[in-house]
Amino acid sequence: MDDSLHQRPTWNLVNQIGFPTVLLMFGVVCVFTIDYSVGKHFTTFRLHGELRDFVDAAEHFGTPYGQILILLCLAGCTGWKERRVYRILAGATAAGLIANVLKLLVGRRRPKAFDFENSRILDSFSGWLPFHSDGSLFESFPSAHTASAFGFAALLIWAFPKGRAIFILLGLLVGVHRVTTAAHFPSDVFAGAAVGWFMGYSFTSSTWVTRKFDWLERKRNT
Repeated sequence: MDDSLHQRPTWNLVNQIGFPTVLLMFGVVCVFTIDYSVGKHFTTFRLHGELRDFVDAAEHFGTPYGQILILLCLAGCTGWKERRVYRILAGATAAGLIANVLKLLVGRRRPKAFDFENSRILDSFSGWLPFHSDGSLFESFPSAHTASAFGFAALLIWAFPKGRAIFILLGLLVGVHRVTTAAHFPSDVFAGAAVGWFMGYSFTSSTWVTRKFDWLERKRNT
């Protein structure tokens, strides 16, 4: 493999901090604008036919199963010499895990479990530190699928920058799936995307963890 592919790109603060910050700002705006109407709409309306099947398939860009299949394809196409797949999978998994930890700290009803007729949207937040005491129906914030998808996308962009547009599109489709299945409000998706992107980016920065991946990737190509 070309050693130039192992040179870490000089992502600036717009990528590291700015983009997640913008995503979080969109999330805050959604809470006060479209969360209620969009969440309520998709409790009764479902996508149909080929469109539903397409969006359902895209969900797996944000699951370990789908990510492993994609990375197996990438590894196979390079003659099983592509060692960056380990870093990419680890970063995407870490993004999903961090989002799941945040669910334990902030309780929020999923749209499918929210009483839209008798409640305000802020009532969907049920309190701090629920620690799974109320079950998965109160773990809407943030979207772990979207976090994993955007962590995955960030690392795929790091490894294969020419695919940037399609990787981000696939991450967005995961968010669309979570909203259209009434599993999350739009703000949950934006928050998950911010968490995922930040975590994915952190696996390309200079830390003791990423230095281990650097060593592994160099070792395979010596």
